[in-house]
Amino acid sequence: MKKIKYIIYSLIIIIIILIVVLLNFSKLLEIEDEDDFTYDEEETELAQLDDSIQYSDYFSIKECIQKYVDLLDKNNSIYYEKQEDGSDKYVEEIQKETIYSLLNESFAKENNLTKNNIFQKIQVFLKKQRFYPVKIDILEKSNISAYKVYGVLQDLEYVEKKEVFFILFIDDNEQIFNLIPIDSKVYSSYTLNKNMDKIQNKEYNTYNISDLQNDEEIATEYFEAYRFLTLANPKYTYEKMSEQYRNKRFGTIENYIQYIKDNYAEFKNIIPQRYLLSSNGQYIQYVVQDQNQNYYIFEVKDALNYNVSLDNYTIDTEKFITTYESAQNEQKVQMNIDKFFQMINRQDYRTSYSVLDESFKMKNIKTQADFEKIVKSRLFKYNSLSFTNYKDLGSNTYAYNIKLSDLTKQKDGEINMTIIMRLKEGTDFVMSFSFN
Repeated sequence: MKKIKYIIYSLIIIIIILIVVLLNFSKLLEIEDEDDFTYDEEETELAQLDDSIQYSDYFSIKECIQKYVDLLDKNNSIYYEKQEDGSDKYVEEIQKETIYSLLNESFAKENNLTKNNIFQKIQVFLKKQRFYPVKIDILEKSNISAYKVYGVLQDLEYVEKKEVFFILFIDDNEQIFNLIPIDSKVYSSYTLNKNMDKIQNKEYNTYNISDLQNDEEIATEYFEAYRFLTLANPKYTYEKMSEQYRNKRFGTIENYIQYIKDNYAEFKNIIPQRYLLSSNGQYIQYVVQDQNQNYYIFEVKDALNYNVSLDNYTIDTEKFITTYESAQNEQKVQMNIDKFFQMINRQDYRTSYSVLDESFKMKNIKTQADFEKIVKSRLFKYNSLSFTNYKDLGSNTYAYNIKLSDLTKQKDGEINMTIIMRLKEGTDFVMSFSFN
């Protein structure tokens, strides 16, 4: 009897543990209403990141270099002393001493750098700069770890941009660091060929070990890195897209660069509002929606090893295909219309023009430029969609009346349209439209 009771109690405990685990793994991260945010991927148990650069490494490295960059700013308040008349006076010697304290001692000695001549080697800034890493290589991982870091500096107005390169040394136990600023040529060939020096605590070369493990904050970091690097140079984020995605979505890097230029003001002002986290066992996927319901999808293998895509319509997911294949034709038409307006809201005129029926284009909208003019003049920039009347026209062709309103709520009124759509093989379709 005691043995049976023991087994029953054990089973109850196991069931409770499983329920707690499942609830934790199905957590949906949000800032606004979670009911309004859906995505094609199912949430599953998170995969462990098993490559070398972990989130803790990434955030610590970024913090150390950002601290160095902040101290290069001539306007940093620590370099100013209060005068008798109440004014603040910049003291160059303080900045020289501070920056010198962050440099690797062997590097300074080998290059005959002193506090007096440091500005001959190190350039200071006249305005605040932000840093984001593009690539990090581990040279040594021990009590004193060494990293080779390639990144970008950019001012807060997204005007001045500069590529930067560092060798960074971190003492994880003491939470101190020093570094070597290098150029691109040294970066490409640099190897660690001697034992690392013990790092001395010199007040300003301390850092905090990142405890950033909140999924929402990690998703936000990817989102902000995407915006920062895209505005610095679109080539950085174009190279973060899978070859299949970027070829189908943009065709060439020139098209992507033009897309960013055309929507530059929008990218400066995007704000993350909703988050979704999932995993397929090979990577962790962070899905972020901005205030205009546009997607930013990050498939992460380790902190800097990830792919980014800007929509969930360019390449159909398995989940979308499964749902589509089991749907009734009316639902298929709705899914395709929703796709079309995702394209419009993304200002993706290349893809949205490509799904228009050829005879409709030849008769009404002969070029993509003509289509773009119609969209910009007749539709809202960001459209909220609702369906009204549906009709089967035969021959796999359907009509749907829809209503559009301004997603941003800055403009009043509604736009009534009729979509004529012919379903083709698989998930393909062609359509035409008219304004009512």
